[in-house]
Amino acid sequence: MSTKVIQGLLAQQPELDVHVFDPVIDTATLASHYKQATACTDPMDAVRGASVVIIANNHPSLGEHPPATMLSMMHPKGFIYDYWNHFSDLSAGNSMANYFAVGNTHRTSI
Repeated sequence: MSTKVIQGLLAQQPELDVHVFDPVIDTATLASHYKQATACTDPMDAVRGASVVIIANNHPSLGEHPPATMLSMMHPKGFIYDYWNHFSDLSAGNSMANYFAVGNTHRTSI
């Protein structure tokens, strides 16, 4: 799924600065597969300064950094879209307007 999302984004906006991270695939393989992207060895390097973070993998390590932590490192108007709902344990009071997840209907601001 990640490949399709990245291809679609770059087809619409070829100038995008895309950073990718995968907890299973080594950085060299990522770099060779996503030639128009920067492969990162750490997930927070991929998040830092981002306008949009897309979590498109269900690996448990991708749920280690809570949305608030990621958002604090991102562009001030950035948002996270989580295809795998890693943070389904967020209650309505802890949800954020700039975190979206499949199956998560809570959209409140902090």
